Amino acid sequence: MRTFFLTLLFFCVQPFWAAEGAEHAQMLKLVESRLAEELAEGDFPSLVVGIVRGDELVFAKALGWADRQAKRPARVNTLYRIGSVTKVFTASLLVKFRDRSLLRLDDPLADFLPGSIPVPTNAKGAAEITLRHLLTHSSGLPPMPVNLKRATPEQPYGATTREELMAGLKQTHLDNPVGAVYAYSNLGFSLLGLVVENVGRAPYAALLEEHLLGPLGMKRTGIDLDAELKKDLATPYAARDTSRVVTDWKLGAAAPAGAIASDLGDMARFISWQFSAETDEKKVLGMASLAEMHRPQRLTGSWRSAIGLGWHVSPSQVGGDVVWHNGGMQGFRSWVGFVASAKVGVIVLSNCGKSVDELGRWLLDEAVIGFGAKEDSLGDSVVLAVAKRLVGKMAAPPGDDLQEMFHPGFLKAVPAEKIKAIFSSLHGSHGACRIRDSRLGKVPRSLKVNLSCEGGKTLRLALQVDGSAEARIVFMKLN
Repeated sequence: MRTFFLTLLFFCVQPFWAAEGAEHAQMLKLVESRLAEELAEGDFPSLVVGIVRGDELVFAKALGWADRQAKRPARVNTLYRIGSVTKVFTASLLVKFRDRSLLRLDDPLADFLPGSIPVPTNAKGAAEITLRHLLTHSSGLPPMPVNLKRATPEQPYGATTREELMAGLKQTHLDNPVGAVYAYSNLGFSLLGLVVENVGRAPYAALLEEHLLGPLGMKRTGIDLDAELKKDLATPYAARDTSRVVTDWKLGAAAPAGAIASDLGDMARFISWQFSAETDEKKVLGMASLAEMHRPQRLTGSWRSAIGLGWHVSPSQVGGDVVWHNGGMQGFRSWVGFVASAKVGVIVLSNCGKSVDELGRWLLDEAVIGFGAKEDSLGDSVVLAVAKRLVGKMAAPPGDDLQEMFHPGFLKAVPAEKIKAIFSSLHGSHGACRIRDSRLGKVPRSLKVNLSCEGGKTLRLALQVDGSAEARIVFMKLN
């Protein structure tokens, strides 16, 4: 005899919206609410946020002030320094030159510097610092150049010159043996900029434009902005006192570690490229090379965090690997990330020193749930259709037709009126909900469904239907 069972451990169910537009509207309403809350409670001067799906910027929002004093509102085309997200551009140039057989990632750094410049070593580590060590922050080099003689509190890099970078290596001692541990180094990526210039036989900014920005159509991205673009650059503010204007850093030869400025539209193009790599007939980078950059090269200290080639990689709570990088310059913060398997990415830009990392990661999870390319693993289509209809009933006070979904034997154990009362209470207490994903159960005609809640909670729904044409529910469990 079949078992008819209903268990409710949490009073929080999220409705499924049959129409895709309605589902997205509900999710984006939640996003907009969170952004307004972050702007107010975090005292950000401005936040500019975008969600990318495939080759589309499907959501773009600008809140607050690009310049508080001048009452200049932030817009989606306002420019922000993206800080260390620049490192991903530098890594992309290295990989492109590798693909053109101009270098190898395991070549020693010393091969690209004048012979008179000694590269530090440590007998306990690898014999030489390689380009791969620099790309994965495992060179053992300190975070910053040791000889920033012209640095000031306003300009901590002192507009570092190429000569100073190389001269500083003579005074540098490794913090760790080469290859031993992950230790983030701006100095390492500054040196990669010298490698790019050596191989490309041109200044870094020119190579960036020729090999990446130009082919990708990123016309509002660069390091030394022209007069027109400078007008659109957000005013930078301090982290603790977001009414205080701070200085826009000049990095000089350290620019490959963090100096790029960009806007939401251009960064959306950059994220879309990560999913396709088909930018023109020449291909900036092929899909295999992009996938290599996204793939973990070494752990950063735990099994849940790794570094690829320039990109960081972490597991997602909603499926797939999150490939991401954050950035921080004085007066600017950024977070850029995506889940390649879902073809969904997120950009968060701000003009103060407060971190936007947590916001970016939350937003990406929501975007993947709402916009992600669904794998063909949703289980039996008949049971899934029942689950969608059932969750739809949870979205509003259910009608009399609810009982038609259940087998008479189930309704003997749990009367229809009790089910209606429970569903109404769930919706009233926790608001809108939706199906996130599902998979087949272990018994025939059964399905396990994960629901995502508007209030932040999650719920698991298990269903089994009978073999009739009506596919009536004979088992349901919520926990």
